[in-house]
Amino acid sequence: MKEELKTIKAVLADFDGTLFNTWVNPYARGEKKFDWKEVEKNIPNCALYEGWKGVFAWLKSKQIPIGIVSHCTKGYISKTLKYWGLNDVFSCLLTRYGNGTRYSGKVSKDKLISLALQADAFKGIEAGEVLYLSDQVKDMSITRKAGAIPIGCLWGSKEKQELEKEGCITLDAPLELIQLIKNQLNI
Repeated sequence: MKEELKTIKAVLADFDGTLFNTWVNPYARGEKKFDWKEVEKNIPNCALYEGWKGVFAWLKSKQIPIGIVSHCTKGYISKTLKYWGLNDVFSCLLTRYGNGTRYSGKVSKDKLISLALQADAFKGIEAGEVLYLSDQVKDMSITRKAGAIPIGCLWGSKEKQELEKEGCITLDAPLELIQLIKNQLNI
């Protein structure tokens, strides 16, 4: 069953397979023993999916904050954002491991989504007014648990058919996010 959309006031996104094409990385594909240092060496090969820069500019123009919630390490994401010149795009960055003062240790993604809504840029925004974009089916139920609206991203997913069967809203390309939000805001 498709989610009922309220007015969309914020966007959160997964990192791997949603914002960046990390499947070109042999470590992400599981072809080599996983090693974060080796993964970080492959950052130049992991490009931002086409269309995201336009989405970022549009969200900024509408004062709609965007954040990252991921199970990747904060260092890896930060280094990737720096390499691609995207340091100032995201209002928050929360990861499963080592985020500093709010919590420590391993944290579930639904808790990360809830924590993201406590960031300054998200103050006053209810969970039901937030889209969470991911390429993974498991993130759809996690997003619902957090009270946010799950959006299945088909462009980076290895689970396209499963996402379509999940009943969540799906998008074929990042730029479709703009129209989805425009329809909700009547602009």
